Amino acid sequence: TFLAAGGSFVVPISYKLGNDREALRKELDKVNGVLFQGGAVAICTNDNRLTTYGLAHSHILEYAHEKGNFPVIGICLGFEAIAKVESNNCSILARTDSARYNAELHFTRMGRIFSFIPYEFTHVAATTKSTLNHHSWSVLEEAFKTNKGLADNYEIVALSQDPRGASFVSVFEHKKDPIFGTQFHSDYQFKAVMDPTNNIPGVMGLHQWISNFYVNEARKNDNSYGPGLLSNVIDNGYPEFHGKDWGLYFFFGSSDSNLRST
Repeated sequence: TFLAAGGSFVVPISYKLGNDREALRKELDKVNGVLFQGGAVAICTNDNRLTTYGLAHSHILEYAHEKGNFPVIGICLGFEAIAKVESNNCSILARTDSARYNAELHFTRMGRIFSFIPYEFTHVAATTKSTLNHHSWSVLEEAFKTNKGLADNYEIVALSQDPRGASFVSVFEHKKDPIFGTQFHSDYQFKAVMDPTNNIPGVMGLHQWISNFYVNEARKNDNSYGPGLLSNVIDNGYPEFHGKDWGLYFFFGSSDSNLRST
């Protein structure tokens, strides 16, 4: 629903293609961008190597850097995957008290992602608990600034604080390529009727802006899915709503997917 709200078709890509780089790149040639979604999947092994899931993200980021006009946006776990891959540090995250936590955004810059956003949306983001966080691990501000892979190539757009005052990165973007991350769940806002922030004037406008921005970035490359698009869109899966974690899941027989393409 998050990507569709911006005007895109959504095609699932299995993270299992992390073990087959060339097959994954063939799938990427057919789509215009990728969303790294949230979830609860291990990105790294206990000995700090990328799992199959982590490798899929690494291959996609490699592809995005090569293309230069292939947008990637990571949300929650997807944000953390970008941070781990691009920092070359599986231990870049730290524990925070931010599970099921609504927070304000403290903007450090508008960046590309918020360059033309109406003031009313950034005002509500800065003055109300307008972002839904559902994570226990974060990239702390100091860790970001002292990691060469992140500090040299990415910019912090906004920070948030957990209830104990820990300052964690909430939005970042690559300095050159269209790669963006939000630690909070804009995607939940389109389906989480239980989240009270949906009723704050301007909040849905903020999250709709992020969806629109990302899909507009995806329109800037000429990849084409070709025949078979409609038979492969996510709508062909069997949707199931899980109220406990506010998740809408799509099931495709025995296959599973934690990546979404546009």
